Amino acid sequence: MLNQVADYFGYVEPFIRENEEICPANRQHLLEIFDDPQSLLELRMELAALVDAGVHFVKATYYLEGDGPLIFTCYEKLSAVSRAVAVDNYPQHLGCCS
Repeated sequence: MLNQVADYFGYVEPFIRENEEICPANRQHLLEIFDDPQSLLELRMELAALVDAGVHFVKATYYLEGDGPLIFTCYEKLSAVSRAVAVDNYPQHLGCCS
């Protein structure tokens, strides 16, 4: 979503100015930011920093969704866990539970 805001940043201010049904407190605060050049510059810098940092989260999310070879990694890990906790590896009676 932040990428979309960054890509279409030039349309954000007109959208906010034209849509009075936006929450009045949020709308007013955003208009104050857009009306102050220093605040607007800081907003743009913060947005750019969030987009740059967010790339890592996006890549990790796509990897974990299985767009890469994750299925094989998961299988190997789950197989190792399964082998480690196989019933044959533990005593049948632990003495505490009957």
